[in-house]
Amino acid sequence: MAKIDKWQQYRMDGLVRAYDIVCREGIEGLEREIRFRKACPMQLEIDREETDRIFNKLLDKVYATYVTVVFKSLHDSFGFGEIRLKRFKEQFDKQVMWINTVDEFGYRYDDFVSLANELNDKYHLDIDEKLVEEVQTSNDRHTDTRASLASIYNLLKNYGHEDAAEWLKGFFPEILGEIEDVERMLSELPPVPEADAV
Repeated sequence: MAKIDKWQQYRMDGLVRAYDIVCREGIEGLEREIRFRKACPMQLEIDREETDRIFNKLLDKVYATYVTVVFKSLHDSFGFGEIRLKRFKEQFDKQVMWINTVDEFGYRYDDFVSLANELNDKYHLDIDEKLVEEVQTSNDRHTDTRASLASIYNLLKNYGHEDAAEWLKGFFPEILGEIEDVERMLSELPPVPEADAV
């Protein structure tokens, strides 16, 4: 029997991994994995869950260092003390939540590109919109922005189609826990921040 060279072994390993993903998550799962691997090239030995953990840890580090510099700037340049810094952080965190939250239709409540366009148009801040768009595109690759069955259930229920919502719940009983999660998440969302008139 001929010896398998390392490239042939890599191809076989890739096929086995692709087969496993299709068996677990279907062809859509494989498509997500391919998009993810293109956006975030990592060794195949690092699975999606581990990559998500690394990605989230990196985001936490970026957030912590960014907020530190922003707080220092607000304090040194504008005299922000503890109360105003905490109020700023609360509003900043709400805005981040709105950017990261997907509605019943699978759309984000807000996005970086719209914010950058608005701020540049109103205040001429010279925010690099192309760079912001790259970040948004990368974020969208990491977020499943399709509407879930539980969100569709809530949409039907909230817009007067209780019979269709109940049919959906009866046809897909596995979504009961997810429905409770979505209802809890929607009840915990902060109000949409109002634009500052100044």
